[in-house]
Amino acid sequence: MLLLARIEFTKLKRCNAYIVGIVTLLFSTLISVFQQMSLNEPIPHYGFYNLVNDTIWYNMCLFLPVTMIFLGGYMINREYTEDTLKNMFIVPVTYQTLICGKLIALAIMTMLYCGYSALVTILISATLFPEGLSLISSILEAGKIIIVGLCIYIAIMPVICWCCGSKNRFMAAAVLGFLYGFFGIPIAGHGLQDFYPITAGLTIIHYNGSTNATSSYNLGIAIATLLLMILFSSLILYFQSRTSNKE
Repeated sequence: MLLLARIEFTKLKRCNAYIVGIVTLLFSTLISVFQQMSLNEPIPHYGFYNLVNDTIWYNMCLFLPVTMIFLGGYMINREYTEDTLKNMFIVPVTYQTLICGKLIALAIMTMLYCGYSALVTILISATLFPEGLSLISSILEAGKIIIVGLCIYIAIMPVICWCCGSKNRFMAAAVLGFLYGFFGIPIAGHGLQDFYPITAGLTIIHYNGSTNATSSYNLGIAIATLLLMILFSSLILYFQSRTSNKE
């Protein structure tokens, strides 16, 4: 599977599809900066921690779900459009192994994108909002961005697995991914973040937003929600593999 994941990176590099994530995740931090600067009464002492929290929020509700679903669906759809799917099954590679290789590649891409998002946030904070920025805080907050990104990846796995079942599903899945993330805004706002897969990562890192206000989190429910997404993804792959074998 690791070899298949490495092949996926080569394919993405060849078609420059990875640029999508570089552009979209840049906007998470830029929107945070523009929002702060456009306020008539800016948040006092707005600093590094505020910028990180805003970046995590926009990654979650706007950019990361749709980006990763688009890339994951695109990786899978290429097998259909280039008619390579049947040829790969001639080699002793099962349907589950093929898709798991793509999912591993996408998980690594998610971590790289989130690392990039953290780096952009640190650089912009050092330039515009240096309060609270230090080496230790940079490492810790970068870790939070990556952890939330991986939680979002787990949350969208069922949608990506659904893309595997048929050709050209990835565009519809990308739209679904946008709605999936967007609905996290009111859900998290009403204290239901533990039960919603996209926002469960906020509980994992004990997210408090741009202020220091405390929120009520249930770590057990959040973890159970994410584990349910893994189970759901496994079931989707299982039933789709049975259909693929019949064909």
